[in-house]
Parts: sequence; C-alpha cells; structure tokens
Amino acid sequence: MWSREMLKNNAKEILGRNRWNIALACFIAGTIGGMSTIPSTGTNLFNISFNYGYGIPNKISLLTVIMLPIAIIIAFAFAVFITAPIQVGLCRYMMEARQGKTDLNTLFWAFKKERYGNIVKVMLIKDVYIFLWSLLCFIPGIIKMFEYYYVPYILAENPNIGIDRTLRLSRNMTDGEKADIFILNLSFIGWYLFGMVTCFAGMLLHVTPYVALTNAELYAFVRERSIYSNITNTGELKGFYTAPPQYNASPYQQPPQQQPYPNQYQNNGQYQPYQHPSQYQAPPYQQAQDNIPISTAEQNDEQPPPEINDYSE
Repeated sequence: MWSREMLKNNAKEILGRNRWNIALACFIAGTIGGMSTIPSTGTNLFNISFNYGYGIPNKISLLTVIMLPIAIIIAFAFAVFITAPIQVGLCRYMMEARQGKTDLNTLFWAFKKERYGNIVKVMLIKDVYIFLWSLLCFIPGIIKMFEYYYVPYILAENPNIGIDRTLRLSRNMTDGEKADIFILNLSFIGWYLFGMVTCFAGMLLHVTPYVALTNAELYAFVRERSIYSNITNTGELKGFYTAPPQYNASPYQQPPQQQPYPNQYQNNGQYQPYQHPSQYQAPPYQQAQDNIPISTAEQNDEQPPPEINDYSE
C-alpha cells in the first residue's frame, strides 16, 4: 500500500534534480490548457459590461446571443482537440522525468498521427461520462472523476488502448482507493495557498511540478501493483523508457525478451534509481510450499551423514 509521505518524498527528490525543466513543462502545459477558458471568459465579461449599463443593451443584445454559443463551441473544441492531448503529453513527460529524461517535445507526443485520434476520443468519452454523472448529483461526478483518474496516464503509456478497456483498467486500478486519492489531493491545499501568497512564483517553480510528480509516483506504484496482481501486463502497459534497441535485426536473430518493469519501491518504499530493462534481473520465481515438515537436520543447519555402501562379502 502506498502512503502520501512516500509519494511526496520521491517527488521532492526528482524535482530537486531537474526543477527548471519540469517547471517549464508545467508552465507550457498550463498556459496552453488555460487558453480554452479565454473565449468563455471574454463572453462573460462582455455580458456583464452591458447588463450593468456600460453599453447599449438594445443594440447589442442580438450580438450577445450570437457570440455566446460561438464562444462556448470554440472553448469546447479547444479543450477537446488541444488541451486533452497536452494533458496526456504532460503525464508522459512526468513519467519520463522520473527516469531522468526531460525533453519538452514530449508534451506534444500525443499529436502524432497514429496516436492523436484515439487519445482525443477516449479523453472525450471520459469527460462526457464524468459530466453526465455530475448531472445526477455533485458527489457521483466526483467519484467518477477519481474512478477515471489514471486514464491520461494509461493513454500516455499505450495510446492505442480502446475506450472500454481504458476506462475499465482505470476503474480496477482505483478500486478501493478513490477516497485515498481524494485525500492526497486535499493535502496540497497548504501548498496552493503558499503559491498564491508568493504571487504565483512558488506555484510555478514548486507547487505545480510537485503535485504533478506526486501523481506520477502514485501511478508508477499502482501500475506495478496492477501488473503483479494480473490486472494488466507489460504487453498492454509497455513502460515509458525510450532507449534504442541493442540488437541488430536479422532473419536469424530474435529480439531480446523484455524484462519486467523495474520495481522502484523496494526497500520499504524508498525510491530506487531507474534501471534500464536490459539491466534489470527479475528474481527467480519460487512457489510457496505449505505444510511440509522440516527435518531435525535442517533445523540445525546440518547435513545428514552420507550413506555408506558396504561392498564387503
């Protein structure tokens, strides 16, 4: 079981190694994502200015009616086709930052032709489900939001997973832990207040990267646990390392067999440096043997005396 202290300690260690690049990635993603709110915000200010006597309502009321749905459509399209892929790219960036790689081009990883369509579709369906559940009551919408918490990370790891499988996998990975994830997010309230007090400089340089890396650590732990419990496998969740192949392909040479994803939470939850899969050696599998009596010689760590064959006549 993960703990908030373990995740946050790991996130602080990673952030301390490469703060500026990670902060810049969060700033770029946040700026692009925030642009989806500009049309709707502008329309609201437009309406307020004329409703309270700062213009001529009779002459511009028709213009207001026309501009409002247009602004909403623009904001919705921007959020679906731009913000959602950027969110997936940021998740992949954070997962790679755990392994020491911080390439800003990763933010736009989801815009590749072979990935873009499925990522947009899955993220859209996720948001529609959350919205529909929110119409029933506020609380079911929050539950669904945390139920699909890992959808961007799953797509960042494998962008070709279908809608049903992605949503089901996220449900399985959050089963029994949605309240814990909610509390984890609440634990950052003090940091958000600190960011506002520092005129958002602290938010940019520390709080936003800190929160993003903590969530990446959470997914990394839950991902490995899901693989070991057979909820998924390394064929479906292929990892985030991008090392070049170390073999020459030929008709008579098979590629090296992929090793399991390295367990970075050994030694009582302490962070372990990333190991390339070719360097990771999985421990030999040992099947548990129950109800097998232990001999007296084994208890005393002594070997039984060798048998003596008497060949004398």
